[in-house]
Amino acid sequence: HYKKTKKGSGEDDFGKIRTRHLEPGGAVRYKSYLMVLTNDASYSAADVFAMLMADLPQATLIGDHTNGIFSDMLERKLSNGWKYPLSHQRYYSAAKVCYESKGIPVDLEARNTRADLEKGADAMIAKALELLGKRL
Repeated sequence: HYKKTKKGSGEDDFGKIRTRHLEPGGAVRYKSYLMVLTNDASYSAADVFAMLMADLPQATLIGDHTNGIFSDMLERKLSNGWKYPLSHQRYYSAAKVCYESKGIPVDLEARNTRADLEKGADAMIAKALELLGKRL
């Protein structure tokens, strides 16, 4: 993936894009089916994880789009000692698409309602199991 870091006060004042490339380590590698469940409560590291998994051929994202809050937080301090965080980065997919504020789209939609969850039903897990059953 790619990342830009804020460099100035302008809305689009970011530094140059930096590449973050991950390689598998060790001899053991998981190559089978991978189901990633997300919804709009998936944000920050979950956004980044979903973005990385979306590029894997064996991964299927199921549920609803992530929240789209990617940036690490930059902590600042006011003169009275209070601290506050600032979002100061933009993350980009391998295709250089920025999903900030939009979230990572899923391959298969499935949404849980409160009523379903209270009954013990989970549409996202059911969809993942259905897909897994078709692939085995």
